[in-house]
Amino acid sequence: MTVPAQYVQASEDFMRFLVARFAGALPPVLRAIFVAGWDPTEPERAFDDGVMAEEVRSLRPLHNYASETSIHDVAFALRKNVDEAAFDRSLALLPAAAVRFWHA
Repeated sequence: MTVPAQYVQASEDFMRFLVARFAGALPPVLRAIFVAGWDPTEPERAFDDGVMAEEVRSLRPLHNYASETSIHDVAFALRKNVDEAAFDRSLALLPAAAVRFWHA
């Protein structure tokens, strides 16, 4: 069975997107997780890992076992599983607060 052209084009467009900046340093499935539900029209927020940690803990409040350090724990695990050179090139494009977070 052939794949409709619009699906092929959409897949190619999505793959080009995935190889950009930060997500480009991640393996494909992790890349998809980072862009799932992403709204690029949403206003940019200040980088604050305390606010991000609280946001993680607020998800499913009755069944959330995220620790106080969950954001840093995930960052540590991701950092161990990326192409270091590609990741560092991506970090160079991010705001200083984000760079500090990823080097912590």
